Amino acid sequence: MNQPAPEHLLPHGDSFRFVDTVIGYSVSEETIHCSKQFTGDESFFSSHFPGNPLLPGVIITEALAQTSGLISFFIHSDNVQRSGYLLQIEKMKFLKSISPPALLEYKAKMVAYTMGTLKTEVLAFSNNELVAKGSLILSI
Repeated sequence: MNQPAPEHLLPHGDSFRFVDTVIGYSVSEETIHCSKQFTGDESFFSSHFPGNPLLPGVIITEALAQTSGLISFFIHSDNVQRSGYLLQIEKMKFLKSISPPALLEYKAKMVAYTMGTLKTEVLAFSNNELVAKGSLILSI
């Protein structure tokens, strides 16, 4: 399937876009699967933490929010705005520390879409291991 790249769909600039590939999506299951390769050259790694770089949980959460936001384009293509704002984080848990280089994969499943509000269940994986999970609510 020929699909636009995340950099053409997400309103974020290069240094704050944490999705670089849409692996796939299912309209019938209302799911999307994305990824991002973290090289270790990203600026935040130099301070978090010097000599022992760790991917911040807030970056993982933002990546999952960006993945969830892409549902509005791929699953609900009638949405012409195509951008959203993170409103709420529910029960986000971080299960493992991630050091670069690392490929993170994100999965989001829409659980509710009403009156401009999208709720998703989200998962993040590294090396096929679950590293974070939770629910997010976005304004679309």
